[in-house]
Amino acid sequence: MLYKPNGMSWKHGWITPEVLVQGAHQCLSDSIPDLPSPHVSTENLSLVHVMNIFQPTFKEGTSSLVLNRTLQSMEIAAANSPMPLTLVNVQEDIETDCTPAGFIRAAPVTRSTATEYPELAQRRLPFIFDIIDSGAEHAGEDDFLIYTNADICLRPQFYSFVRNIISRGFDAFVVNRRDMDADLLHDDLHLLAEFDQGWAHTGFDCFVFRRSLLANLQRAMCCVGVRYIGWSIFANLLANADRFALFKNVHATYHFGQDERTNASEAQALEVHNGEQLQAMLRALMQDKKAAERLQIFAETEHFLPPAVEEVLTGSAG
Repeated sequence: MLYKPNGMSWKHGWITPEVLVQGAHQCLSDSIPDLPSPHVSTENLSLVHVMNIFQPTFKEGTSSLVLNRTLQSMEIAAANSPMPLTLVNVQEDIETDCTPAGFIRAAPVTRSTATEYPELAQRRLPFIFDIIDSGAEHAGEDDFLIYTNADICLRPQFYSFVRNIISRGFDAFVVNRRDMDADLLHDDLHLLAEFDQGWAHTGFDCFVFRRSLLANLQRAMCCVGVRYIGWSIFANLLANADRFALFKNVHATYHFGQDERTNASEAQALEVHNGEQLQAMLRALMQDKKAAERLQIFAETEHFLPPAVEEVLTGSAG
């Protein structure tokens, strides 16, 4: 069903003929009538899952535990993958190698906030598109890349879900996570996260797309670990995919606790930087008529847009 932008409700569908958006409260079963039947063979396709795994340095103990839970979940999901799968770690060239067993280390990235914007930050935060480009070297042109943050856990059948959506003709899609109570992180309580529905999260932190799309992306110098990096990937995929989907309410990935924004001056400066980079990228994308139409229609369907996004797509800042 195609929902017109001026008649949007929490139950979305095809907002354009090529863009499917699941409503935030819409059950997946309600979306099935909108999904094409499987018709694309995945027999000769591989998955390349790219991450930026780093030595945890903040919230001593907790960040290491989060990373361990993430890697444990990935090991289980990888064992269940129905497609050939390569796990890739991308780090800075000066970092201690943190590549876990089962991963390969891609060519290190050489740029960071410390090298490119030393006036903003002393922290060395790499740039999201440098990470993706490095990891993509391990994928064939028609293979599918996956990027998730290092604190995003996978459900055991995550890669089966990915394969199913690819088989339905989507060349790019984004999967919103579920947030679990942070108390489940400790002891053996993390096992209960598999059975907890958690609550929906509105940010973008899991991206699946055909490698060939990389050639069309508008890159921005957005650093990881700071607001707006998800939007920098999301907007590119929404604008460039032949068939795109956003899944807002599926149990495919999860995260312990909710991200806390800090008021530290350095973090604020980096957020402003990422916002400015994102806005320049959005304006470049909108030079293309089709991309502009998709981005603006999506903006009209959303109840909340980050200020930097709203200013460009709707002409106002909320």
